[in-house]
Amino acid sequence: MSERDAGGVRGRKAALFVCIAAFGGTLFLGGLWFTGDARKSLVQDASLSLSPKEYLQVRPLDAIALASQAAGMPAATARPLETSASWLAPLDPLITLQRAQRATAESNTTESIRLWLSVAVLAPENRREAFSQLARLAATPEWGIEYPVALKAGWAASSEFVLHVCASQATAATVLSLAFETLKHRPLSNTAVNCVTNKAIAAGLALEARWFWINSFPKLPATIGNVFDGSFDRTPTGNPFDWTFGTGGEFRAGFSTSIVPESTRGESKSALSVRFNGRSVQYPVAQQTLALIPGKYTLRYLAREAGFPAPSNVSWMVRCAGAEAIALTQPLEQRVVDTGWTTRSAGFIVPANCTGQILRLELGSRLDLLQGLNGTLYFDEITVSRD
Repeated sequence: MSERDAGGVRGRKAALFVCIAAFGGTLFLGGLWFTGDARKSLVQDASLSLSPKEYLQVRPLDAIALASQAAGMPAATARPLETSASWLAPLDPLITLQRAQRATAESNTTESIRLWLSVAVLAPENRREAFSQLARLAATPEWGIEYPVALKAGWAASSEFVLHVCASQATAATVLSLAFETLKHRPLSNTAVNCVTNKAIAAGLALEARWFWINSFPKLPATIGNVFDGSFDRTPTGNPFDWTFGTGGEFRAGFSTSIVPESTRGESKSALSVRFNGRSVQYPVAQQTLALIPGKYTLRYLAREAGFPAPSNVSWMVRCAGAEAIALTQPLEQRVVDTGWTTRSAGFIVPANCTGQILRLELGSRLDLLQGLNGTLYFDEITVSRD
């Protein structure tokens, strides 16, 4: 090849490279424009003066999303356009929403589940719609296949979805089933766990609710009794089956609660401290929901009083949840242990109609509530054992 011919080849190659680069740059800029506000305004434009074929010839990128939105377009025509749009922009929230709505309209259950799961993550502004659709689809056989797959893949909206269903009109049994299935593969937020627990307790499903709550722990405690953390070694989670304390403050509620170090018994421990300041007391002071089956039980705990002018009449009581009936059936027995601590115990019976119970710290009389008390009480090693 002559030098002249070689120069011509090199020139043609350079020109071809420039053309390819220019075409690629045009596509890139067009893609950026397609993902911007201009594309969104086009898609939302109800007037379509051109046919899909004509528009594809004019603007091959934004026309796909626009054509799939055309009112009255037959499914057979729209579906290829939506598929192409998804291929071009697989994470585009608007296109995914369009496909989800199309699959729902066509009663394509499997595709609907997959797409609405994607919408819930990709389009936060449409998450509520996605959750409503998913809640409806959860009753289908396909749900049992697709939902676990999504959870194993790390679906990021699981806690919010459970919370959405929990706050809806769904039954407690339905919510528990969904929550249990979710927990097999993904952790749930405390807010979601507490919502599910409260809803189940209110529906008389205390046993199921407590089992669900225990299984929601990332790491289970070494021991779990009828009373959770009766030795006050853990930070309360705010769940009904954990300790919940009044938060009104000393000025408004007449008391303050805290978990404090306790070493008066010769070893380093922690205990619940309840300080009364002489103002009228507003319930609750401290309480925990129990899930005891019918039967006979004994409540035991350690108590120490400090600063009271006379022995107080403050004690732990067990009541049926949602009722004022006292489950304690035996008088409180006290026995001095050491360094001011006493062991207190009382028996009680849980009847068959008492589904869920409340262990609550109570003052002895209505007058004590109104006048208040002065002094500090310490409690530790609270247990409920079946006789």
